[in-house]
Amino acid sequence: MRRWRALLTGLAVVAAGLVVFVLFSRNALAWTGSAGWSLEPAGRQFVVNVAAVSPNGAAARDGVHPGDAIDLRAVAFEERVFLLALPAPLAGHVLPLTVERAGRMLRLDVVPIHKPMPWDPWVGYAVLLWMAAFGALIAWRAPAMPEARLLSLALSCYVAGIALQWLTVPAPGLDLVFSAINSNGVLGAISLAALVRFSALFGRPISTLRRVVDGVAYAAAALLAGYGIIGALALGTVWFDPVVLYLSMWAVGVICCAQAFVIVSGTCAIAASRGIERQRVAWAAISIGTLLAATVCEYVLNALVPTVEMGRATQWAVNVVSIVAPVGLTYSVLSRRLLDIGFALNRAAVFSGVSLILVGSFMAVEWALGSWVVTANHVTGTAVSIAVALVLGFSVRFVHGRVDHVVDRLFFRKRHAQEAALLRFARDAAFITDLGTLLQRTVDEIVQHVEAGSVAILMPDRGAFASAYARGTAPPAVDENDPALVSLRARKEPVDLHAFRTSLDGEYAFPMVSRGELIGVLVCGLKRTGDSYAPDEIAALATLAMSVAAALDTLTTGASGVHAEVLELRLEFAALRDDVRRMLDELASQGRSPAP
Repeated sequence: MRRWRALLTGLAVVAAGLVVFVLFSRNALAWTGSAGWSLEPAGRQFVVNVAAVSPNGAAARDGVHPGDAIDLRAVAFEERVFLLALPAPLAGHVLPLTVERAGRMLRLDVVPIHKPMPWDPWVGYAVLLWMAAFGALIAWRAPAMPEARLLSLALSCYVAGIALQWLTVPAPGLDLVFSAINSNGVLGAISLAALVRFSALFGRPISTLRRVVDGVAYAAAALLAGYGIIGALALGTVWFDPVVLYLSMWAVGVICCAQAFVIVSGTCAIAASRGIERQRVAWAAISIGTLLAATVCEYVLNALVPTVEMGRATQWAVNVVSIVAPVGLTYSVLSRRLLDIGFALNRAAVFSGVSLILVGSFMAVEWALGSWVVTANHVTGTAVSIAVALVLGFSVRFVHGRVDHVVDRLFFRKRHAQEAALLRFARDAAFITDLGTLLQRTVDEIVQHVEAGSVAILMPDRGAFASAYARGTAPPAVDENDPALVSLRARKEPVDLHAFRTSLDGEYAFPMVSRGELIGVLVCGLKRTGDSYAPDEIAALATLAMSVAAALDTLTTGASGVHAEVLELRLEFAALRDDVRRMLDELASQGRSPAP
């Protein structure tokens, strides 16, 4: 998990750094310019037409007219890149063009001009930074959760792709590479594929329709990546026509289809999910889906109405609508509690406390010794300052540990109290002499102190594991060769049930092992609060499961005939209940109702 945390957090930081660099290049360095035109396919290979010219733009000033045709084979590599691969050419860079107008060939030099960035792109870039910060938060807080890893990857790749799409540098070769890997290329494809996989984790088992939709979405994402790479190759070499890959409706169709199928995939996941699981996928899918839908509308409108004014209006709309994505994701964290936001506040308090103590101590010591150091010579004063710095430096780890302990107790006092209660019961379990009481007390303690929505203890029964005691839901019998049970039997460690194709319904399963044998399974479902299970909670539940397993083994092997018969009756009743439920489901699927 440390590798996932470092990799995904680093990717989010890189994405945020790209956004900051784009802002710096557009404003401080003034690299991004504007030619004041819009281009469209001319209907001939390798030729583009000037569809519209802004009256006050550089193109109109330098003599470009609507309807002028530009043959890409007649311009140099740099001009081709600045014409098609970038949303904006390099400011102040002369574009020597040969245009065809009314059957005549004219030589024109277009010099894009730098314009101050209007207010709405600032909103868009702030949204990107917000999304990168959210991706870093969930990667750092929940690297063990597959859905958190996928969502973090999708957000970071999306942010990095958008940043590269709007980045212009004075190196055409690098700009061409950016055009291949930006949001309309490789990074966009990775982001969309991660979102599809994220949706597939919810509403299981996945229906045939959802499998088809997800398969088409993956194929569309792969086609988008191929389009970006092939388009860059065509523009750089002119071996084949790059106009089709950049300006035609085919290009718009590939981009829009890839994003549209991701929206459909998320919609299907929401429809197939229930309860807290639906809340989890709904807030993420709706927040990001709104942004993708706005982008689809932008591309379609710009393709149907290729004017400077339409491009500006759609960009303004997307920048404003993009606020929905981070607001929705943040609301899901704070209100729906999909992740533990207390962790972020905990870390902020720790770092603030450490900084305050160290800096305050240094200032206090310097002030206390100030009068003496002034009277001492320069060498003595320098030595004292170095000694103070070294003492404070070597005490950083101790100070950090103490502050971390105090803040952790402040933020997570309730959680630690609940874990202590679980561990106390783990010690008490060995002294319970009645089998039914042991099972009931175990489930009750977990429901009370972990706030699990459902808890079940499964025990072996005729080649399967059946429910011996349950609260919330009574799970059906599970074959002993179920992948999750095999992993529990082999590794004797807790398993995340989302990582297996298993019939066990819940969040985590804990092995109940005695004398090297798996004699039971403790299954915990979603929390009633919607929070994820913290690592220390998982460790406490694993300890509890092992202690209860030892007590169970003692009661069942040395039990009286009455205790053994009670256990056997419990398991037989669970098997009978599963058979009745299965029969009712079959009758319901045949459109029949059971006889009264």
